[in-house]
Amino acid sequence: MIPTLYNNVTVRGAERGPSKTIRLDPDTKRLAGVIDGRAAVEQMATLALNIERFSRPTLSPRVGIEFDGLIGKDRSYVLTAIEGRIKGAIEADDRVISVTDFKAAYRGDTLTVDFTINTIFGAVRRSGAVMA
Repeated sequence: MIPTLYNNVTVRGAERGPSKTIRLDPDTKRLAGVIDGRAAVEQMATLALNIERFSRPTLSPRVGIEFDGLIGKDRSYVLTAIEGRIKGAIEADDRVISVTDFKAAYRGDTLTVDFTINTIFGAVRRSGAVMA
């Protein structure tokens, strides 16, 4: 059973406090308050999939994904590599239990993916274009 966060939650034997973080408004690109729980994990996943790993020296090398090495590669290689890269980018967060139900396909020149992020706050379904 996945625990529910109230004050502290025990996850994988570790004591864990709230996961409050600053909310980034995707429309205005400005700081917009504080979020916690599932919303914070959803924001982390969005950021992880939109930041090229190692491209920002101020960020931890754990943050982001490595897409650059996939651009221009054979489609069959990209389809086999993308799942591991997305899982690695998202599962680096300790609030994430696993990434499951992964599906990737090309629709024309656009690679689209669908997957579920299983978190300590519940499941989050993600879907959309990754590379165009």
